[in-house]
This record gives sequence, C-alpha cells and structure tokens, in this order.
Amino acid sequence: MNINKLLALAFSLFALLPAAYAGESTDKCSEFFDGQQYDKALLFCTQAAEQGDTKALFNLGIMYDYAQGVPQDFEHAVDLYTKAAKQGHGSAQSHLGFMYDNGQGVPQDYKNAVLWYGKAAKNGVVEAQFYLGFMYLSGNGVIKDNAQAYAWLDMAAASGHEGATRSRGIVEQQATAQQIEKGRELSKEYYKNYAK
Repeated sequence: MNINKLLALAFSLFALLPAAYAGESTDKCSEFFDGQQYDKALLFCTQAAEQGDTKALFNLGIMYDYAQGVPQDFEHAVDLYTKAAKQGHGSAQSHLGFMYDNGQGVPQDYKNAVLWYGKAAKNGVVEAQFYLGFMYLSGNGVIKDNAQAYAWLDMAAASGHEGATRSRGIVEQQATAQQIEKGRELSKEYYKNYAK
C-alpha cells in the first residue's frame, strides 16, 4: 500500500470520529436522562445538542423547563424546544405550543400555540391533539369550531386521554348534530393520517 492510500485511509477514519462521538453522546444523553442522572445527562445532552440531535435538544428543554438538574429557565427551554420542533420532533412541538399557550418563556400567543399544537398533533402526539381540540372548543387562537374540536378530542380520546373524553362530551352538549357528524368524519380522516 502506498503512502497516498494510507493517508487517504487515515483522513477518512479521522472524519468519522465526530459522527461516532456524536452517536455516543446521543446514546449517553438518553441513558442518563431516562435514568434521571441529570448531572451526567446535562454533559452528554449538551454535546449531542451541539451536533443538532433533536432528542438531546428536547431532553435539555425538559431539564430547563422543569428544573431537572439545572435552574429553571423557561426562555432557554423555549429556545431548545424551538430548535427540536423545527426539525420535526413532535413532543418538542407540543411543549413549544404549551409554552406559547401559557406564556412561559415567551409572551402568551394563542396563534403560535395552535400552530405548534397542530404540527405535534399531526405527528401523533396525543397531548397535542387534546390541546388543539380544546383550542378549537374555546376559540383561543382559532375561530371556535365544534367539528374540529370534536375531531381532535376524539383522536386523543381514542388513545385513552381522559381529559379529551370529558371535553368531547362538552362538545357533544354544545354542538349541532351536523357539527358532530362532520367532527366524526374529520376524526376518521385524522386517525387514518395522523395516528401513531
């Protein structure tokens, strides 16, 4: 083997090191986060998040949102959730919607809450389906729509969400027969497209 081939091989192996390191950081991030060893999770999640890992970004967001191993910092949690949410992480989208809904770390903004709940709901996040249905029921951030409320609450209720089951009952009391029928049709469509 000549020297050029050896150098090419050495450089290609060297190029793989950051990817292997990022993979190890991601694995350790999940291991320590799931094991509630937040001091170690902070180190490995930060390393993985710097590589753009969405689960690490989300885990760090949870840590800052709920003061798990770090001081509570809603603004930083929003930043981390946003980075993961923009990459399609459903739970991060749902948490970001909740932050906008409740004005934690950002000014309260129901329209942005609906936007992020909607993305998460379509990613199959049951909690987001419940919140989105409730937004349609209350008319916060969207025009009140009993059919949409019924559809999203029915989706969450089908997954066992008790609050969604109760809220769907409220819709049934307030809605017309046509709105409920339309909601059932939408629910079937959503279930086909968005159930996980």
